[in-house]
Amino acid sequence: TISEESIVTDLGHGAQLIVKQTKGPVDVKLTLVVFDSDHCSIRILSQQKLPKAKPAAEMLGDGLAICNGGYYGLNPEGFFPCGLEIADTVRTGAFESVGSSTGALIVKSSGMSLVSEGEFRDDTDISQLVECGPRLMTGGVPLPRTRQEARVPRTFIATDGGKRWCIGVTSSVGLSELAAILSTPSIMNECDVHHALNLDGGPSTTLAWREANGTIQTVPQKPAVRNYVQVVPIKAP
Repeated sequence: TISEESIVTDLGHGAQLIVKQTKGPVDVKLTLVVFDSDHCSIRILSQQKLPKAKPAAEMLGDGLAICNGGYYGLNPEGFFPCGLEIADTVRTGAFESVGSSTGALIVKSSGMSLVSEGEFRDDTDISQLVECGPRLMTGGVPLPRTRQEARVPRTFIATDGGKRWCIGVTSSVGLSELAAILSTPSIMNECDVHHALNLDGGPSTTLAWREANGTIQTVPQKPAVRNYVQVVPIKAP
């Protein structure tokens, strides 16, 4: 259930920042950016060099909001993505088959989607992609977990399967608990979640947004990350 009244901030272009406090087996703070794909799209922003890596607030640019993206590793040359990354058509890595719970956020000229590993089909029309996991929900149903989960800060992306989308971060919560929250209509009344994908969490968790007065607010992060998921307005032709 919601234990406190939600705080709503207009970000423009129909996007809203929403902060909720939930009460249940674990009390969780949700910070969401909800938007419509008729008015906003997603861009993947990539960073290769660790010494030059920037935090979310500095990477926001002309976007409305931004959160951390997929898992990554480090080598002497800098960051490398775990799995496939496509940032403005530039490809790095390869799609990894690491289990049935893996998924990807995909942007094509036909629109955006969240797909499972089994549904993924590579296409030259894909302009933005981040591979991550596990998937939290599919078809409106939370996916079962087979092992005990740590409670850590989480980052996720979710959609109603149509035009309604959200990116979000949470206070410490398990994956099953997060899926239960996202599948509760009274909590997620702004977006009837059918599909949800867990992004890199823990110390990477971050969300930044620009308020109407131009001030950039952020949920802090400790390290910089390899890639970000940026919500951008769709410009009229």
